[in-house]
Amino acid sequence: MPRRLPLALALLVAACAAQPGPQGPRTGYQPQTTAHLTGSVAVNPMGYRPRTGAAPQGSVQDVPGYITGALKAELRRAGARLDSTRCTLDGTIRDFNVERAGAEEHYGIDIRYVLTVGNDVPFDQAIGTTFTVPRGQSVDRAVDAGIAKNLNILLKDDWFQTLLVRECSGRS
Repeated sequence: MPRRLPLALALLVAACAAQPGPQGPRTGYQPQTTAHLTGSVAVNPMGYRPRTGAAPQGSVQDVPGYITGALKAELRRAGARLDSTRCTLDGTIRDFNVERAGAEEHYGIDIRYVLTVGNDVPFDQAIGTTFTVPRGQSVDRAVDAGIAKNLNILLKDDWFQTLLVRECSGRS
């Protein structure tokens, strides 16, 4: 009988290990941009001042922290450094919502980006993106796709890219 107890305990431990644990806040945003940037910019934590709607109910619990982290990941992937003392990028999330209609979910993300160079503000632009997905698709995947779409518009903006090269790369 003493030999069965260790076997039963081993099977119980293995079964518990195979069960998915509680889902915590997501931190694993995967950058997707194909933009190529030159320059260095500091990124401040984003503000969160939604005008309408409620955030999608997924595992993103800290919306401004998650999107700030996503922005930093996308900038790094594009080739920008995040150590500038001259150029600072601020963002305010103005909308981050989902509306369910029939068999679809409509997502909206609106972020205002402000690039400060020294004491000047040469870039101040709000970028709003919307997208629709079939109901039942992973909320987390849909949210990441929407965030990537919004950030990619910023990173591929001609004026934003020009400013990073001209004002934030150390070249004159």
